[in-house]
Amino acid sequence: MPLAADYYFSVFPSSNGWATWKRSWQGFDYHLSSWPHVDKRKLAKFLFQEKPYSHWWITFFDRFYQLKPNDSWDYQFHYQSMIRNQLAIIPKANLVKNIGYGPDATHSQNPDSYFANVPTHEFEFPIRHPDQIVRHYEADLFIQKMLFGSVEVPGTYKKIKRLIKRAIRYSN
Repeated sequence: MPLAADYYFSVFPSSNGWATWKRSWQGFDYHLSSWPHVDKRKLAKFLFQEKPYSHWWITFFDRFYQLKPNDSWDYQFHYQSMIRNQLAIIPKANLVKNIGYGPDATHSQNPDSYFANVPTHEFEFPIRHPDQIVRHYEADLFIQKMLFGSVEVPGTYKKIKRLIKRAIRYSN
């Protein structure tokens, strides 16, 4: 995806080769204990306009909250950022080599994985900044589909057809 600037703003903080400020960890909620009280409609609206994608995250956090896995911290960090409507700064090119792949890794055991071998790039100076501090929606859609999975977003025809069927069913 071509970008004019050298970085963009995203709702997805990266846990692969990243840095943050100390304040980002304040109130870190390892067990997502606030999840039952989160306004899911507001969160869904913040995440994606397409309901299947925002629903994917709501369902994911529902499951995560119920299962309470203890071998990760990154999804909790995603959660915290998302419920606070925070944006992450993401470089347009990969700047780091992930050396954490292998048989001793917790989650990333396949050294032949695409993510274990993403080419690295040098950051060029002077840095080209985005015109505004706003989310790059198209980049986030790309990341959603590539990393977390694509879901079928019904087209207008399917939506209308479904509404007509529903109207007929309830009118009888």
